[in-house]
Amino acid sequence: MSRKGTLYNTVQRRAIDQVLKLATSDNKKSILAAAAIAEKMTPAHRKRELNWVVDQIKEETPVLQIVRHVVRDLSPACREKVIQNLILTALLQTSSTREAFTERTGAHTPLIILISPTMRCNLTCEGCYAAEYPPDADMSPELLQSIVDQANDIGI
Repeated sequence: MSRKGTLYNTVQRRAIDQVLKLATSDNKKSILAAAAIAEKMTPAHRKRELNWVVDQIKEETPVLQIVRHVVRDLSPACREKVIQNLILTALLQTSSTREAFTERTGAHTPLIILISPTMRCNLTCEGCYAAEYPPDADMSPELLQSIVDQANDIGI
């Protein structure tokens, strides 16, 4: 790696450390300050996603509650991994695999997928997909593995 690349990685790592420090605060101002730093490092084609999250936090939608839950309720190690993997890596480190998939198919590649391998929910919330399935409707391990493999293949 060139000296320029090494310097860039060092600066980026320090900025990410600062984002982690600010983002782990329960204070809305600190969370927004972390987002402002992350925004400066976010590639242009990912700024829309970050700006959407920032707008949701500013408007105090449930997104802010989710951020606060991550900050308050997760263990420090888990919290850092959530912030690192789901936010910083997905937004900052552009995946050539995701870009190639988007270019090849014209479809936007999501940053993350959520999988519910079981439908074991004893609630019947209106509008929730889980209420439409019997509680024993589990996804087969083979199907779950296939979904994970396909997601990896397209850079998710």
